[in-house]
Amino acid sequence: MRNSFVSRLRKIPGAIVIGVMGLAPLPYGSVEYGWVCIWLGMLAACILVRIWIAPPPSRKAPLLIVGLLGLGLIALARFQVSTWVPPSLTSPAWQVAAQNGIADVAGRVAIEADTPINALAMPMAALLAFLAGYLFADRRTWCLTLIRALVVSGFLYALLGIIVGISNPGYVLFEKKIAYQTDFTGTFVNRNTAAAYFGVCLLAALTLAFRAWRENWPGGYLPPRERFLFLTQNFASASSFWTIATAALLVAVLLTGSRAGMACSLGVASVLFVLLIRKRGRIRRRAVILGMIIVVGCIVQLFGSGNILTRVTEGFDENGRYAAWSSSWDIVKDFPVFGTGLGTFISVFPAYRKSEHGIMQIWERAHNTPLELAVELGLPATILISALWASTCVILFRAYRREPNAYALPALGLAVLLLAGLHSLVDFPLQIPGCAIPVGIVSGALFRQSVNNSAPA
Repeated sequence: MRNSFVSRLRKIPGAIVIGVMGLAPLPYGSVEYGWVCIWLGMLAACILVRIWIAPPPSRKAPLLIVGLLGLGLIALARFQVSTWVPPSLTSPAWQVAAQNGIADVAGRVAIEADTPINALAMPMAALLAFLAGYLFADRRTWCLTLIRALVVSGFLYALLGIIVGISNPGYVLFEKKIAYQTDFTGTFVNRNTAAAYFGVCLLAALTLAFRAWRENWPGGYLPPRERFLFLTQNFASASSFWTIATAALLVAVLLTGSRAGMACSLGVASVLFVLLIRKRGRIRRRAVILGMIIVVGCIVQLFGSGNILTRVTEGFDENGRYAAWSSSWDIVKDFPVFGTGLGTFISVFPAYRKSEHGIMQIWERAHNTPLELAVELGLPATILISALWASTCVILFRAYRREPNAYALPALGLAVLLLAGLHSLVDFPLQIPGCAIPVGIVSGALFRQSVNNSAPA
């Protein structure tokens, strides 16, 4: 009796985690601080319930590493705002303020007194998202349900964005757009974040479509007529939805007009597709790859004849990214060890802003997440976080190569991390909760299933 009660109770926090993953993109990407705190609280509660009602996983190293990383971030932020630091480590801003009688307070490492503590909510939500995905993905069925929910939610948000764009141009949901008024942004306010989110959903849909077709495809050689009949009959099966969702999400990525989003999504999707079909014969594999390239090229030509292809040929510097990276690196050179304080980039950047930026642009992000981390947290913390990201990719790739049959889920996990990581080198999708939380949850779940691979995926 108690076991059945525990089993039913266990499904509730798992369903909440899936709900958080699906709903986080809806309220304009959850960029408001209140939404971040709501998702953070819900994830923390689900994790506590999961620890209480079920034994811990056999592999505890990921839990320990994520826990230590979270505690380290908290300790670093607390140190940055502490007044008990050596004068040699305090920010010059506090010294100048004290000398001019503006602020009669002790110096701090951070240039702002409260910002680093308040800014902890976003990285902690991302870490708890990964932790929740890892803890709840002890069963492959739950992991697959999570992936299906991600695809369905992304598909619905793409449709919602298209409908709103047609019926009420210049709006995102119920708010008038301040920027990107002619671009497709889904439920986000930024096209680059939308492209990253829909790109991750595209990877998940592609994997589900591949699994469905692989399970239904008959063995051996099929004559052209029988193959056509099979495809026609199978179109009404469950695999057809994942195929349609894949096409719709690909169109959503292209409609955003994000150069980095398109390049990363199409490039990583192509790599994922090659990884998924690696067990096929050489001739068939080459034919499928050639067909995929032709289809992608046709879609790009159809939807990108104007805005997209033009933006791709413009380069990355028309908005001053190179100058922003140069200015950000100047900040890192002045504060290499402990940074300027978590969340203080927008405050410290104007003092280092170069003339190449012009006077019309406002820089709230570095458009390079590792570089912005180096500005706010220092080089040691940034190198550690980057090393953990790279190590996770290596583990997933090894899991992909290790199993002859169970390779779809580790391949998807590797693709998600590659897409998010590559895009973060030129934009900031992982700094937006509506994108970072779904990526964290699905990455944690796929990592858990990859390191425990024992059945075909």
